[in-house]
Amino acid sequence: MFWRKKKHQIVGDSWNMYAYQYGDGNQAVISFDTSLASEEHHEGYNTSMRVIVYIPLECVMANGLPARQALPELDNIEQRLVESLEKGAVDCKLGGRMTYGGMREFVFQVEDIEKFRDSATSLSSSVVDYKVELREQEGWGFFDQKVRPSPVFWQQIKDREVIEQLIQAGSDPQAIHNLEHTFVGDPKILKRLKGELITNGFELVSDAGDTLVMSKGSKLDLNQVFGLTSKLSGYCRHLGISYDGWGAMVVK
Repeated sequence: MFWRKKKHQIVGDSWNMYAYQYGDGNQAVISFDTSLASEEHHEGYNTSMRVIVYIPLECVMANGLPARQALPELDNIEQRLVESLEKGAVDCKLGGRMTYGGMREFVFQVEDIEKFRDSATSLSSSVVDYKVELREQEGWGFFDQKVRPSPVFWQQIKDREVIEQLIQAGSDPQAIHNLEHTFVGDPKILKRLKGELITNGFELVSDAGDTLVMSKGSKLDLNQVFGLTSKLSGYCRHLGISYDGWGAMVVK
């Protein structure tokens, strides 16, 4: 019996995203392949190839993100690029999409460098109104530093997922929810943290040795929630304990 070799999958099945602001009101949105972002050690594909698409100025909003009318063409460019790579049997993986500053960057990790260049160059010559540029960098450094979420942005992703789950369960996002935050670590450090949080308007839920649960009210607004959890998780790393996330009851 003959087995047909499985076609290499350029775009993975599992993706997620995070966003952040920079400069004077500019915003960046990063979507990424969760499998690649979760790897402790990358194997192969040791060249980063970034296909950078410059969006026409009239299609860029004040925060640097593309206006609605630009989205179909950006999707079309990505589809054509992936189809060209598949047709050329180019061994590569799409690791992320970075949208910011009037640009969208497609970040690939590549084995077939020359074949990838040929496909990307062919695309750039056929795109009208959208300038396309190719940049090359050795290794996984760009992906790990610019695409893979830092611990802070993993927290943002968790916050968004919990908020979405609560809303799907019937919560009113504008209602005040009692968010219960969990901390794990040295009981002496947790005791100190408890006092500091109470001073800042938190209420004690439970205190069981190496686990502390404190609550504070908040709407289900991602910016508001993440603004708090990013500070809590960062402060916990400074103290040498763990911030274990939050939960809440459905509020209608």
